[in-house]
Amino acid sequence: MLKRVFAFIAACVIMLSAPLVVFADAIYEPQDDFYYRNRNYCEYLQLNFTANGADGFVSVKQEPGSDNEIIAIENGETIHIYIIYNHRGESWGLCDRGWTLYTGWIKMEQLLLVYDYLAFEKEHKDEFYKYNGSYENVINAEKIVFWTYPGSGAVAGIYDEKIDESIRINSYNLAYKDAEGREWIYAKYFPNGINNSWICVSDPENEDINIPAITEQRENPMTGDMFTAPSPGLSLPWAVVIMVAALIIGTAVLIRLFWTPNKKS
Repeated sequence: MLKRVFAFIAACVIMLSAPLVVFADAIYEPQDDFYYRNRNYCEYLQLNFTANGADGFVSVKQEPGSDNEIIAIENGETIHIYIIYNHRGESWGLCDRGWTLYTGWIKMEQLLLVYDYLAFEKEHKDEFYKYNGSYENVINAEKIVFWTYPGSGAVAGIYDEKIDESIRINSYNLAYKDAEGREWIYAKYFPNGINNSWICVSDPENEDINIPAITEQRENPMTGDMFTAPSPGLSLPWAVVIMVAALIIGTAVLIRLFWTPNKKS
């Protein structure tokens, strides 16, 4: 009886601990001391922003709320934010300039969202689906227009060479259908170097495709503080410890109440 009880507890511990591994593997791990100390309170973001500080620059700090400035970045420069953290009600973002430069934290209210393929994916990912349609329009096209994202009005590049059947296997399985019923396929990589772009498979040669609602979003960027992480609270590992402890105590109480050892005659 006791062996079965303890086996059940062990299984529960393993099940409760499993999400920790998935969580750790799912996000980018920056080489930043503050992040490592507070990773359970951080939220993955992965978006591009433009510096837009009130004084003509944004200040990159060693950690959220710190007075220690690492560097100042002039307004207009694009900054990639990987992680966000809620510091006393203020949203801060972690930028990473590579192994040889620095990592640092920026107050998100000093940034404007760059509405690009990453922002489009974040907003419309629930509408994406696997494309199983025909590629004939693309294969037979005299040129292929690549867009920064569906309806952006911004051409990323034009490919005017003959394309063969290999397009079917070159990472074109992610698709999106716009408000006009046109289908788009995502081109992560392409031989001409136009990466992370979209092709309108319904009308691949048209250079004038536009969707006003999405273009309006692009022309009216959101400030970075609209992206927030949850306020720091009970971390995931401690929550697991408490749940396991409660399980063990509850099991002990049940054993005490209902289990009686066999008496010798």
